[in-house]
Amino acid sequence: MYCQNYEDELTPNPKVGAYFSVVTHLKDYDLHKRNVELLPLHSVGFPVGVNFWIAKNFAFSIEFVPSVRLNEHVDQVNNSITTTGLLFHPGFTYTFSDHYGFSARIAFESNGQVGFTPVIGRTFYHLKNSNFSVSIPFPFRFGGNLPTTLSVGLQLGWGF
Repeated sequence: MYCQNYEDELTPNPKVGAYFSVVTHLKDYDLHKRNVELLPLHSVGFPVGVNFWIAKNFAFSIEFVPSVRLNEHVDQVNNSITTTGLLFHPGFTYTFSDHYGFSARIAFESNGQVGFTPVIGRTFYHLKNSNFSVSIPFPFRFGGNLPTTLSVGLQLGWGF
C-alpha cells in the first residue's frame, strides 16, 4: 500500500507513518489451469501497516493483511463470512512525487504460499496529517500445494 504522510521540508527523517486499507482482487489468473476469473469479489483483505521513512521518498514497510471470504451459498446454519488467513507482507516503498509511489513486497501467507507483490499507488486527497490513496497490487503466489496465481487488485487506503 502506498501512503505518504504530508510533510514539510523541515521534518527530519526517519519518520514513521501508518495506514489502514481495504483490498480485493479484480482479476485472478491460475497459471496451471490457465483460468482467468474476472471480478472474483469473493474475498476481502484489510491491510494494516507501518512505514519507516528512511529518506523523504524511501521507506521500509511492514504490513499485515487479515482476510475474509464471502461465501456464495449460505444456508441458515452457516455464516456467510469466514476468515481465510493472514498475510505477512514486508517490503519497500518509493515515492516519485507527493502523489505517486511504488512498493515492492515479499509475501508469506498463512496457507503456506509465498510470493511477491509489486504495487503502484496514487494519493488523491491530502489532509493536514493524513491522506486517501488508491493502489493497484499485482500479487504473485506459489507453493503450499496450491495453484500458482497472479492477480490484480484494488486497494483503498487511509494513511496517517
